[in-house]
Amino acid sequence: MREQEPGPSIGLIDAERDPLLERGNGVPWLRWGRHLSERQWGTVREHYIADGDAWAFFPHDHARSRAYRRGKDGKEYYFYLDNTPTHSYMKYLYKYPHTAYPYDDLVATNGRRSVDDYEYELIDTGAFAEDRYFDVGVEYAKGAPDDILIAIETTNRGPEPASLAVLPTVWFRNTWSEGTQPRPALERMADLPDATVVRADHDAIGRRFLYAANRPATLFCDNESNVQRLFGEPNASQYVKDGIGEAVRTHRPQLAARFPALGEPGTSIPDPDRDRRAERETT
Repeated sequence: MREQEPGPSIGLIDAERDPLLERGNGVPWLRWGRHLSERQWGTVREHYIADGDAWAFFPHDHARSRAYRRGKDGKEYYFYLDNTPTHSYMKYLYKYPHTAYPYDDLVATNGRRSVDDYEYELIDTGAFAEDRYFDVGVEYAKGAPDDILIAIETTNRGPEPASLAVLPTVWFRNTWSEGTQPRPALERMADLPDATVVRADHDAIGRRFLYAANRPATLFCDNESNVQRLFGEPNASQYVKDGIGEAVRTHRPQLAARFPALGEPGTSIPDPDRDRRAERETT
């Protein structure tokens, strides 16, 4: 895989001075930032009983079907390229292979290895052979503490055109299932001439709006655990966390929204072409 880009410029460092001074005067620049944990399954963050066995309580196989309360898992190689102290600017890079993600190979091969063997990593599967992968760069820039511009740029690193579907997602952590907090909602509003608009209502953070440039379509689902798959019990709703490909909600407020913003499956991105999309989250 290819080397990463250099660090922050002097101009970016200079631009951070005002937010740092304002933060000292109580302006909430840290309200939105890179606050998700690296991994959730098998950790004490998602372990809610007192037996001390986090691995058994939340195993890897549950990760795709169980709603998290504290964060969200990543499924590819990702790198933090830049981040100012107040999160006024952040930059990430995701590397995703052209081929289907090799879940079964990773699980089966690691299951055959002992504690004396090295872990079988994604790079070992051959998924990135001949640079057949996409770079997905994500930048966040704040115009104000509650005004965030999000730009997503994709680059095909492979030797030939390949298909890619990008689904930028806004979602709520599941803090309502036990009935102690109100249920939030996401709802598509009337489009602007050049943007799709989704309204987010949450008891703790109030009302927010997400604008997606070029008026992409929206897909909705609920961030609920698939208890049918996990524990053999009936689901309260068919719109569960891992059901985005099978059932989406279109008729009332939802809990997770995705924008098919960059090509449906079958859309090819030539090597080394790029595509860039913009979104904005604000009050």
